[in-house]
Amino acid sequence: MIVADVAFDVPLAHPFSYRVPDDCRVAIGQRVMAPLGRAERTGVVVGVREERRDEPLKSLLRLVDGAPVLDAGAVDLARWVAAQSLSSLGSTLAALLPGAVVTEREQAVKGGGADAEGTRVRVRSTGMATPKPELLVGAGRETRLLERIGGGPALVIVPDVDAAARWAQRLAKRGPVARLDSGADENERASAWAALRSGTAALAVGTRSALLAPLPADASVAVIDEHEAAHKPPGPPRLHSRDIVLERGARERRPVLLTSATPSGTTYTGPELSAMLTEAKFERPEIIPLVPTPLTLVLAQAA
Repeated sequence: MIVADVAFDVPLAHPFSYRVPDDCRVAIGQRVMAPLGRAERTGVVVGVREERRDEPLKSLLRLVDGAPVLDAGAVDLARWVAAQSLSSLGSTLAALLPGAVVTEREQAVKGGGADAEGTRVRVRSTGMATPKPELLVGAGRETRLLERIGGGPALVIVPDVDAAARWAQRLAKRGPVARLDSGADENERASAWAALRSGTAALAVGTRSALLAPLPADASVAVIDEHEAAHKPPGPPRLHSRDIVLERGARERRPVLLTSATPSGTTYTGPELSAMLTEAKFERPEIIPLVPTPLTLVLAQAA
């Protein structure tokens, strides 16, 4: 029998195994509906294998997506994010994916086709060196970023919905923009994800739910205001968007651009700081040790 391992948005480290009906094909990275306890839950297929089992398994109920929304490389990246942030894989995937829009064509589990993207990892040629991340600081940093992006392909990660709207307007002057933030409705986000996956969209903007968006091999990823705490909101995965983008860039050998008026301590003290600080003169400040002062002394001076 064919068995699919499905990760749900629950605080459990392990996925759940289900029987795949004989007339159905699923792939890694595809969302499905399956029974979990007394309820039906949406999960992501993170493994497919053939296995002999004596005990019966519950069966998948239906497909949520007609094709995988993630390739195998994106699922592996999500595993890394979950491990680094001490979050479950299912919760991580739920936070980093747009909402599912189920159509009548995709309801029945039989007849669902698996997409080759679900088993292929998109990386650059192994002969290419991994580009060094670049940190753009100082006046005009966003203008320089727009010059680097050009007409794309590129994904711009912003800290919040308001920033997403502003950057969507700026990028729209260079071509159609796919919006992957909650400022767009679920149908628009699902269509934008599909457009990126098919290669019909060259420019995209979004918040952390866009971090795993499918991109062509020559696309760059930019993080706006990498110092902002909004890039690490409450809830899983408890990892900054900047760190996820840097890991993705290293894995997929793609250019990563960061902008900041006041670079974060993580970026500022990184080992590759000299390579990241391009087109800007940024001197390391003098570190002044803080001398603790007893509170009673402060109160006495105030009196």
